[in-house]
Amino acid sequence: MLKNKLLLVAFLVLGSMFPINGFSAKYRSAEGKMSIKLLGEYKVTEEEHDYGKTVKVNGEFETYTYFISYTLHKEKITDHYGLAKTGLDGFVEALNGTIQKQADWFVKKNRGVRAMINMNEYDQQVDYGCILAVNIQYQVAILGAPAEWIQKKVDAIFKSFKISK
Repeated sequence: MLKNKLLLVAFLVLGSMFPINGFSAKYRSAEGKMSIKLLGEYKVTEEEHDYGKTVKVNGEFETYTYFISYTLHKEKITDHYGLAKTGLDGFVEALNGTIQKQADWFVKKNRGVRAMINMNEYDQQVDYGCILAVNIQYQVAILGAPAEWIQKKVDAIFKSFKISK
């Protein structure tokens, strides 16, 4: 009986050291009405602006750096897709990057944009997505070296991004 208990404790301790389904964490926000599965540990910061509040989730896993954010806009937003494209353009400009590939990105019935961006000054690329739902703007960016890039891992994170009601 004691042996079984020790085995159970060892299993629980060792099992908690390894990620389930490849993911080691899940970030969820009731305020932001979203969730996403992540690899590695992350840090959350908040900023207040005159246009609303932004929450950022940053972290690293293996050779990747990721950034997820949501902004709660005070004003009503009517052109969700237009603002998502503006978000992409601003992101590309801030990185001094070049869009290699771009497509529409759908989460539920919300239409946004997703693009692969080459960072011209560095040996890095970014898979970036921007989408809006009601008055919340979401951004997901995963950065890494092209030589070590595994698109399946990046796609799994994007696929795990969920918007709730």
